[in-house]
Amino acid sequence: MSPEKFSFVILHYNSIDDTYQCVESIENHCQNIDYRIYIVDNASPNHSGKLLLEKYEGKERIRIILSDENVGFAKGNNLGISQALKDGYADFVTVLNNDTKIIQDNFCEGLQTQFEKSNFAVLGPTIYTPLGKTSINPGRKHILQGSELDSWENFYSKGLSFLKERNFFKLKVLQKQMGLKRRLRSMFRAKFKYTENCVLHGCCLVLSKKFFEKFSGFDSRTFLYFEEEILYAHVIKSGLKTVYAPEIEIWHKEDGATDSVFKENIEKTTFLYENILKSIRIYKDVLKNK
Repeated sequence: MSPEKFSFVILHYNSIDDTYQCVESIENHCQNIDYRIYIVDNASPNHSGKLLLEKYEGKERIRIILSDENVGFAKGNNLGISQALKDGYADFVTVLNNDTKIIQDNFCEGLQTQFEKSNFAVLGPTIYTPLGKTSINPGRKHILQGSELDSWENFYSKGLSFLKERNFFKLKVLQKQMGLKRRLRSMFRAKFKYTENCVLHGCCLVLSKKFFEKFSGFDSRTFLYFEEEILYAHVIKSGLKTVYAPEIEIWHKEDGATDSVFKENIEKTTFLYENILKSIRIYKDVLKNK
């Protein structure tokens, strides 16, 4: 058994079957590892947090944390991270969306091997979805700022205005323009190659003991969206390193928790745009104060 202590933080909201499958995948693929699982129920309105307590009662490796209110992605995950730190299971903290699965028997050993090579603060894996292998990792290497950041803020601000006006034609034109820009940028990424200092997708982020030398978790000011960009800015400006390691792999269903709440596309898009705008303004504050 590895002397390192590993933990998995799973943020749960409503979609309990996804959470069950995520936990099962960890149990199946990490049998010879000293690990703990911290499931944070983000005040699920369907009361599934109580079902989690009942199902995992008596399981030494699993702890259920019930939040009194929905505090979003950053604060919710920080509840689990804080407990992992208190319990001493923070050599490697893997923060997982509940609609992800571990798919490798050597997942934890791979993290340890990669840390010995690169001394990473944050690691992101290769992500598989129902459509196959994705190129969402690695992301951009530069910190988003200046005119590029302004264009993102302008896009979401205009989009939110069009949503409130119910002007869906203008919204579709705007989305098409932004979608083209994203595709053009993605053509220049080094897909599936080991990459240092790049933005990593938030469905699976591995925080190492190097990360915890300077931070205790995510920037708690956001509710949802843009956390990856803010995390990257904090890490790089603190002289630490992010790593995309293609040999580490996970499976991601995508949007399980969000889809369980927002059935209407308009409502979901409005929620997304509002929260990204808030997070962009926090991100600008991070850049200014650093």
